[in-house]
Amino acid sequence: MIKFYTIMRYTEFHMIIEFHISWPAPLIVSLVKLESMEGWPREQVSEWNIFWDPVSTEWIFNNTSFPIILFPLDVTNQAKLAPLMPRLREKSLEFAYSKLAYEGYELTGDEPYYCMWNVVTSCYTPHPEFFGEPVRMNLGVVTEGNEQGDVVRKSSGREVEVILSLKEPDQYYDHVLKQLAQ
Repeated sequence: MIKFYTIMRYTEFHMIIEFHISWPAPLIVSLVKLESMEGWPREQVSEWNIFWDPVSTEWIFNNTSFPIILFPLDVTNQAKLAPLMPRLREKSLEFAYSKLAYEGYELTGDEPYYCMWNVVTSCYTPHPEFFGEPVRMNLGVVTEGNEQGDVVRKSSGREVEVILSLKEPDQYYDHVLKQLAQ
C-alpha cells in the first residue's frame, strides 16, 4: 500500500493530479493532509489551504476517488512542542538528527502555541494506533460568496475520513524521539 502525503496548497496538488491524470489513482491510497479546522466538528469551518484555493479543492473532491484523511488543527494542536524540548535537548547531545531538530525548534520550543503540526500528521501511517478512529463525513467546499473557502458537511459531498483525536501523545513523543535518535 502506498501513502501519499501532502502539506502543500491544494493548487499544486490539483495541478499534479490533473496534468498527470494517467497516474493511476489506486496508487494513492491515502491523502493525509494537515488541516486547520479549529472547532471541528462544527457545521461550517475554514481550512487554510482550502480557504486560499477552494476551486482546486472542489476539483480534487469531485475528480478523484482515492481516500482522503483530514487532520483538523485542534487534533494536531494536541502535539505541543514544549513538552518534547527537554528530552530533545538531552538527545541532541548524542544524536545528529536530534541536534538538528533541537536547534530548529529551539527558537519556538518554549512557546505554548507551537505544535508539531506536520510531524504529527505524518505519524499516522506508521502508527494509526496513536490516534482515535477516523470518522467518515461527507464534506463539500464553498467556492463563492462570503463563506468561500469554508468546509461544510454536505450529504452529497465527498466522503472523507476525519481524525478527531491524538489518543496516545506519550507514545507519539517517544516515536518522534526514536526517529531522531540517529
